[in-house]
Amino acid sequence: MINILQPQVYNLIAAGEVVERPASVVKELVENCIDAGAKKIDISIENGGITSIRISDDGAGMSREDLTRCILPHATSKICSAKDLESISSLGFRGEALASIAAVSTMHITSCNGEDSYKLSAKFGAITDMTPCGRARGTTCEVLGLFENTPARLKFLKKPKQEQAEITSAVISLIFSRPDISFTYSADGESIFKSGGDLYEAIYAVYGKEIADQLIYHERETDGFVIKGYLGKPGFSKHNRNYQTAIINGRVVANSTISIAASQAYGGLLMKRCYPVYVIFIKMPESDIDVNVHPNKKEVRFKDVNRVFSAVYRFFESALTLEKTHLDLSAESEDKNGNNYKNVDNLDIFGNNSSKYPVPDVELDSQKSSMRNKAETKVGAETVVGEEMSAAQRIREKFSKTQEVGVEKKTLGVAASTLNVRSIFDAQHHAAVQPTARGREIFNSTQTLLDIAGGQLEEDYTVVGQILKTYLIVERNGKVYLIDQHAVHEKFIYESYVEQLKKAAVTSQQLLIPYVFNATAAQYDCMIKLIEPLKAIGFDICEFGGLTFKISAIPFVLQGLDLEAFFNDIAGDNKLISANLDDILKEKLMQRACKRAIKSGDVLSNVQIRKLFSAMDKGLPLQCPHGRPAVIAFSRADLDKLFKRIV
Repeated sequence: MINILQPQVYNLIAAGEVVERPASVVKELVENCIDAGAKKIDISIENGGITSIRISDDGAGMSREDLTRCILPHATSKICSAKDLESISSLGFRGEALASIAAVSTMHITSCNGEDSYKLSAKFGAITDMTPCGRARGTTCEVLGLFENTPARLKFLKKPKQEQAEITSAVISLIFSRPDISFTYSADGESIFKSGGDLYEAIYAVYGKEIADQLIYHERETDGFVIKGYLGKPGFSKHNRNYQTAIINGRVVANSTISIAASQAYGGLLMKRCYPVYVIFIKMPESDIDVNVHPNKKEVRFKDVNRVFSAVYRFFESALTLEKTHLDLSAESEDKNGNNYKNVDNLDIFGNNSSKYPVPDVELDSQKSSMRNKAETKVGAETVVGEEMSAAQRIREKFSKTQEVGVEKKTLGVAASTLNVRSIFDAQHHAAVQPTARGREIFNSTQTLLDIAGGQLEEDYTVVGQILKTYLIVERNGKVYLIDQHAVHEKFIYESYVEQLKKAAVTSQQLLIPYVFNATAAQYDCMIKLIEPLKAIGFDICEFGGLTFKISAIPFVLQGLDLEAFFNDIAGDNKLISANLDDILKEKLMQRACKRAIKSGDVLSNVQIRKLFSAMDKGLPLQCPHGRPAVIAFSRADLDKLFKRIV
């Protein structure tokens, strides 16, 4: 037998879908305030919202007739026809929120449209009173005794403090979505938040100065998407995703595509199991998003997931490329917020610009020693005016006849003018980097007179030494740098590999026996799209009939690669193909760099430390490829504070 449910029954069912807990009530009511054009919204709760929720605004208000209709099922002012569902711009539109809330509580709504003011009272969905009253333009909605008539729902609510935390999280999202609106939020008579102004002030009000100072602003328009907002600086993260807010067309949404795109864009800038912090706005065509997926409209569905992923990924990647990822050890111009920004044009698959922080060169030649060849050069706090000969030039001039006394300049194995990081760190290419029996020493113990004397005369820093066989201490320009030797060396090697791939200068290594990858039908579709990107970075790959692919060569920097695992990874069940390839390539390069780098426990001499940091003017990496800190700087003032010399 099929029954036609009575209104009080199906209203309770609808309430179960829309009103999950007190936080749901707050969200729905505040969104109605925003749709009404409010510029000031006050939120107050008692006992975690279970006893009382009161929300007041200065919006458009309602007439007496609209006030009587607003708590009826399917009553809404947001849409009129089915066609309106194709492009929904308002936050609330279902016409079920007020009816559902009224069905499970005692509700009082006071509203003024600028002409008349009325107060409506309802209990469990039935109107009990309607009287004239006095108030300024706007609406106040008070919800008392939530779920009193549904004890089963009331029993499953969390403790008041936990429900308050859920409401606070919802209020934070609403504050971020409309930073131009003045919000006040209090719980049990205690003020929690007060915001209004712009997005940075909203973040400052909610998260405080410590987090706000670690964020950078960025905006980018691409492929029909406009994305802007604040995101964490490289290395700044949290251990959960609670500090991630995405607002699409004014609506706070929860979507894994956006979160995954952000995490992959940060890549090695964050440690594992750490998540980026961001508050971003995404403006996209209304027709490309379906907000009618869930009754509370927090979850959304995209028409083209790959397009959204790509736009968000590129937004984060371009912002991080502009941000400083190396610690400058020399004076450079900074903006008023202390951020060192550089222009960026074309970004590669690693999210890097070819002009930003090239692989550090260890220069012995004077041609690139710009700090000492300029007509006016700053050295520490002093300014040296006039053409100054570099230390290497002075050494060459002083020891120009070294060959006559049997000291061969070529003992380095590489011409001094071309010696760079690869020549120091790559034992397979340059004789300057011969490993010891332990296999971890990175520098040849034989040093030429030119090399040693050059370090002593030219360097403007002091190597204090190595401690605990892991950390290096260097003093320069009034600062002390505590450096993780493995992390810095690993980053230098990783950047060297990335630079090769970026410039398409990577050497391919021919396989003695070509590898044949047998793909599944799903993998075949992925592999077809990956052939050209793989060729661009040094793979020799082609179709080999049926569902197979033949790989005849791989990039030299990926030698020793487990080909079966690699191709199964990149051709896995992942719709975000290009990002998947980028992420796996990064991981492989990081693994190789980690194995090649010096380790904790390796003892370095001062000469070796100088050689490692002879490119300090290019800056030291703030993190290793895996996101761990690589260098920490202390000024004199920092140390004085630690020792209470100053307070």
